[in-house]
Parts: sequence; C-alpha cells; structure tokens
Amino acid sequence: MGKDLETYGTARSKGTDTGAKLVSLISCLPNGPFDHAVIEKPPKFSYARSSRFGKTLNAEAMGKLHIAIGSLIYFFAFKGISVIEVDVMQWKGKQPKSLTMQNVRHFFGIEVKNDHVSDAIMLGHWWLSKQNIFKRIKT
Repeated sequence: MGKDLETYGTARSKGTDTGAKLVSLISCLPNGPFDHAVIEKPPKFSYARSSRFGKTLNAEAMGKLHIAIGSLIYFFAFKGISVIEVDVMQWKGKQPKSLTMQNVRHFFGIEVKNDHVSDAIMLGHWWLSKQNIFKRIKT
C-alpha cells in the first residue's frame, strides 16, 4: 500500500501506458473490509467549444480519466463492492479547489500535496456525513 493511500485514502498510478497505470492503480487498492466506493463522476467533455460543456483543454487526459474510472467501477463491481457515483455539483458545488484544500487543513490538520487529494478526502467526508456516520460514532 502506498503512502498516499495510507495517509489520505487516495491512490496514484505508475506506468508508461494506460494499461500499466490501471494495473498499478488497482493493485494498490486495499482488500477490504469495505462495501462501498464513492467516486466522483467524470465531467462530460467535448473537443469543440459548445455552450453546454465548454472546451476541454486536455482531451487526452480526460479520455484517460474516463477509462480509469470505468475500470475502477468494473473492479469494484467484480469484488461485490457497491459504487456510489457522485456529481461534483452534488458534493462540492462551485467551491474553489483552494477552499477544499483549506477545509482539509481545518477539519483534519493535514497539509495535502495537491487539490486532487483534498477533493478525494472531502468527497469521502461529505459521503460519510450524509450517512450520519459521525453521529453514530459519537453515541
């Protein structure tokens, strides 16, 4: 298990191509026990400017993100783990990434390396709060 997974609950992939990165990512996931995985839905994107989706600056990276998330959903489903897909507007709204990083520092006392880690932490926190996990722990 990597340091990011142990410290923040996030995983990073290594490798030179998409397949190697996916194998790397999946191999560092814990075996359990957990029965849910909460994943932020990847944004819709288009290659051309449109009033609905805007223009993607890095379409290749977005395509890889969609492949990675699809692979993770398949992996979790194969293991019998329920996948909860959450839209960014549902859990975060239009909150800037800098504020999300400040919230991680405020709530958990953790200095995160980047906004992807802070988003993952706060997405998990949002979902646990929604499930009243924190109330159940206190009682």
